[in-house]
Amino acid sequence: MKSRIFLVTSAAWFVEQFLIPQIRVAAKEYDVSIYVDSNDTEMLKRLNINVNVIPTPIARVIRPLSDIRGLVQLYIAMRLNQPNLVHSTGPKGGLLGMFAAWVARVPIRVHTFTGQVWTNSTGFPRIALKFADRCTAWLATDILVDSPSQQDYIVREHIVPKWKTSVLGKGSISGVNVDRFTPNLEMRDEMRRGLGIPNDVFLILFMARLTRDKGALMMAEGFRLLNFDRQGAAHLLVVGPDEENLVPVIRKICNDFSSQLHFHGYTRVPENFMAASDVLCLPSYREGFGTVLINAASSGIPAIASRIYGSKDAVVDGETGILIEPGDALELASKLRLLMDDHGLRFRLGARGRERVCKDFSEDILTEAMMNFYRARLL
Repeated sequence: MKSRIFLVTSAAWFVEQFLIPQIRVAAKEYDVSIYVDSNDTEMLKRLNINVNVIPTPIARVIRPLSDIRGLVQLYIAMRLNQPNLVHSTGPKGGLLGMFAAWVARVPIRVHTFTGQVWTNSTGFPRIALKFADRCTAWLATDILVDSPSQQDYIVREHIVPKWKTSVLGKGSISGVNVDRFTPNLEMRDEMRRGLGIPNDVFLILFMARLTRDKGALMMAEGFRLLNFDRQGAAHLLVVGPDEENLVPVIRKICNDFSSQLHFHGYTRVPENFMAASDVLCLPSYREGFGTVLINAASSGIPAIASRIYGSKDAVVDGETGILIEPGDALELASKLRLLMDDHGLRFRLGARGRERVCKDFSEDILTEAMMNFYRARLL
């Protein structure tokens, strides 16, 4: 009889972007069910992955009544079905999933930390959010962390003892499909034609949720400073959902260069936008790992990222990309100018980045590491 695994997370997009390779392989060995805040119960069957998707109210934001319903639903499902292992991701998914699994006496309770929402918080919100993470870590039997530097950070912040934590391989949630994210000159031409951007124009890509924590406003300021210096020679492509209504703010910051701004919401084909770009920027203030950074590296384009935990595991400064101080728009503009002027440097960083991803962060490597983790726990 197959061991039974429950996966608990709040967002369908997280499943689609990060978990599908591992779910596809896990479903061949285990009886897998996914509890997610989505009504699309066919989301994985359309991909020929035979797992159950159970809609569960696990909103990312605090909703007391909905959260209680989600917790009760998870507890009942665990008591009735008696999974051998519950694996949660995300702050809310972790807290509800681990608490329900602990009360239901599930023997193996795994949570993956992918970043800490309290890193840039202050006062009571920071205290409350850190306490929630500590509770999740205490309730779990195993903690996975998606980067070595994040592991050091949460141990230093007394969220979890180091003996309880593990990093799969060299880090990241699920690795990179290096056949999907690859240099593609034909796609570069096609995308630029569609965007109305000439091939010889320096194109900067910001691909993330549009939030202050992700550095969206710093990106806009760095872009403005670069174009002020270079008479509007660069374009900025912003790809991701606008969660904080920042598009009007970004347009205002870049007012003199609004014709060089290109906005696109959530995409299921990020590799196409990377193929079109010359450099990826992620000047975030907190990052568990920064999967988009290794996706870009696999696509052969260098990244400029903040020198923070997580990002510094995804980017080797001066070798696969460039790290800058968080919040320093002047330094961001300076490094963009450097890459804009030095095509040879961009090529070398991009080539070395792809080589590193293929060696350390391929999807196959991380999927096998996760399966080995499950097998070891489910002996």
